[in-house]
Amino acid sequence: PNYHEYLEMLEKTAERLPYKDVDYYLKQYSFMSNLIDLMPCAVYILDYYTRSYLYASKGYQAISGFTGQELMKGGLDFALSTFHPDDIAMYATETFPHLNSFIKSLPNDEIPKYRFAVNYRSKRTDGVYIMLLQQFVVLEANEKGPLLTMGIMTDITAHTTNNAIKLS
Repeated sequence: PNYHEYLEMLEKTAERLPYKDVDYYLKQYSFMSNLIDLMPCAVYILDYYTRSYLYASKGYQAISGFTGQELMKGGLDFALSTFHPDDIAMYATETFPHLNSFIKSLPNDEIPKYRFAVNYRSKRTDGVYIMLLQQFVVLEANEKGPLLTMGIMTDITAHTTNNAIKLS
């Protein structure tokens, strides 16, 4: 399925994995929190079932102009609304299906060993598009694909000269 179809499929699914409390995931990475707050990046935890951000660090405002609270309140729909229209189309129909297929091909115990990265253009509060690099790990998954991810977004505008989306 493409990205939008995947989200709709999850929305219609009655079963849900019982996630651990958000603090459980954050504690695993808390030793980095001071360093992360000093760098031009944002850390997040995304729940695909609810399409909500369970956590967004203070750095999100430094990157985008939006606060982490705005991201958590607006959820995935808000985040997707900041994508450049060309990039969301490419992500939804080409990049995500490839990513999801790869994740589904892995045994569950192997999934947390992978780090994924994708870049795309995102609009800041001032209307300017920046190039973000989003690196993430899948914390929870099932046979449908990723359910809970934790990642870091970094502004790489100064480090790229084109708008090509890359997935690794």
